[in-house]
Amino acid sequence: MQSKFFFGDILFIFIILFISIYFDIKYRKIPNKVIKWFLFFGLLLNLFEIIFTYKTFLIIVSVIVLKIIFLIIIFLIVFFLFALKTIGGGDGKLIFLIFLAHPVKFLNIYFIYFFFFCFFSCFWFFLL
Repeated sequence: MQSKFFFGDILFIFIILFISIYFDIKYRKIPNKVIKWFLFFGLLLNLFEIIFTYKTFLIIVSVIVLKIIFLIIIFLIVFFLFALKTIGGGDGKLIFLIFLAHPVKFLNIYFIYFFFFCFFSCFWFFLL
């Protein structure tokens, strides 16, 4: 059952990215209305993952707490990068949505650091 949710989450992340690329290229802005819909469906995916994957109350509570802790870490990193004017507001929203849709089972602090390492590697590559 976990693999079905993982596939759904990855598919949702690709949909977020492709629709965001479309709006960014065509209008140079990603509307907040689209971001709100992505946020709603991301929360819905998390709810389905928690309900159908985990059975005991203690595991459900620990998964929710872990997800909240990781989202706070992501928010702080993204806010710091936004304050340094490294990324824009739309980029920060998309990074937050990507990590919101990512399953907790595969989310850890090393993955977060690896994501931002790859992000900055690509960022510096395009600047040179």
